[in-house]
Amino acid sequence: PFFGFGALCALEQLSGNRRLRRAILRGVAGGLLIASVAQLGFTALVFNTMPEDVTRPLAQIAIPLAHYQFVPHHVMELVGWDSPTFWYFVVGCLVAATLVAALYRARERLAPYIVRVVIVVIAAIVGILPAFSTPDVLEKGDGKGALAFFARVWEPPGRDKVAKLRDDADRFGRRGPCMWLRLEIMDRDLNLMSDAAHAHQMAGDTQPAECKL
Repeated sequence: PFFGFGALCALEQLSGNRRLRRAILRGVAGGLLIASVAQLGFTALVFNTMPEDVTRPLAQIAIPLAHYQFVPHHVMELVGWDSPTFWYFVVGCLVAATLVAALYRARERLAPYIVRVVIVVIAAIVGILPAFSTPDVLEKGDGKGALAFFARVWEPPGRDKVAKLRDDADRFGRRGPCMWLRLEIMDRDLNLMSDAAHAHQMAGDTQPAECKL
């Protein structure tokens, strides 16, 4: 917060009375804000501490887990709403608040505002691209081990897509090969390789094309 306030004061001084300069600086600040919230805010909503082998938390951990509904406890569980849906509502509020801060038009003429929006997009892309880059050999941090660990010990258990599909597949057994093929894809995405091998075996000779995968 202190650095943010200092940056705000510095940007105000640099902007001066120049509309174009102010639009450019606001665009840079807004774009980097979006990148920061995506990499820090969204990741923290999934899990607030990352192991050392995780070098790209957003791409390696947060997005894969959130995609398969591995989301944390939330306040609505206190009134009996155990579905992960409310967590996604919170994420939506995070996104909306960030976009309002980055793109709100405050007494700006149309031309400077358009310039600002374009720069917001460019700065956001530049700021977030490193989060999806491939770690080099010196970093030794692909995060796959941590992703598998989180998927196995996640709290609360049993409400993610993988657990629900696994329950259905176990119930149908070999009568549901397409379920097992879908489960294999999920397990591989989460680096659960032993589970993926078991799912592949249970699917038998069924091909992905037969299940429209």
